[in-house]
Amino acid sequence: MVRWQQRQGSSHRALTAERHAFPDVGGDSVAGPSDPRDETVEFIVDVKGPVLHVAFRGELDMACAERFDCLFDLRTEGIDTVVLDLCALTFCDLSGVNALTGLRSFHRCHGRTAEFTNVRPPVRRLMDLAERQVRPAPGGAAPA
Repeated sequence: MVRWQQRQGSSHRALTAERHAFPDVGGDSVAGPSDPRDETVEFIVDVKGPVLHVAFRGELDMACAERFDCLFDLRTEGIDTVVLDLCALTFCDLSGVNALTGLRSFHRCHGRTAEFTNVRPPVRRLMDLAERQVRPAPGGAAPA
């Protein structure tokens, strides 16, 4: 489920994606709402002039990264800068990193400046590792 919340008289919106419950590996049980693993990720979207600011709160992982697609559908007429603020992102796995870098690439391909800000060290390290796996080494050799 995805919910938009917009404060009256503001361009500020909160988008919440609730994590789906998946069967445990090798078992038939399904995580219920009272399960501590049942977290949410929230996207706070704000537009000020030509700047689109998207702040992320909570956990971004494989269970909710697919719902990330709604961020590709935001109206961006008149936007030339996208700030992806990861200050309140408490956890991010590789699928979350792929979603984040894909969103940045999407905006860059559409002629916008798009950058991450307030990236916590564990997330930055994962982003750097993922980027090294994708970028070819000089001379066409496979990355080390």
